[in-house]
Amino acid sequence: MDGIKQQAYQQKQEAIQTRHSFQLRKENREMRAELDKLKEQNEAAVTRLKKDYDKKALQEQTKLETQLNEIRQKNKQLLSNERKRYERMREETLLTHKQQLEELKISQEKEIASQTNKHQDYMESAQQRFEAEKIKYES
Repeated sequence: MDGIKQQAYQQKQEAIQTRHSFQLRKENREMRAELDKLKEQNEAAVTRLKKDYDKKALQEQTKLETQLNEIRQKNKQLLSNERKRYERMREETLLTHKQQLEELKISQEKEIASQTNKHQDYMESAQQRFEAEKIKYES
């Protein structure tokens, strides 16, 4: 009987081992399925977050490009206004310079005329003194 008991014991042990092995495989499949499910959920979450991030990044980039274009337009307008202002100032300066030159020219012409008159007066008075001295010596 010992042999039968041993054989029965071995069969029980094999049955237990088989059940245990089956249970381990079943638990491994369940764990693997659960892990696969979690992996898919995580990948879906990552994909969703990536899409959200890309969408927000694109929106931000669009917003920044719009602001940049607005700033460029303002700068172009400012530059245009400054160029016009510079041109007006330049023209006014040239006109002022031209007027000053004309004033100087007129004042110099007056000074020349004045000096010419003084010189003419001096020459006439010198001529008269000469004539008077000449008459003195001739008589």
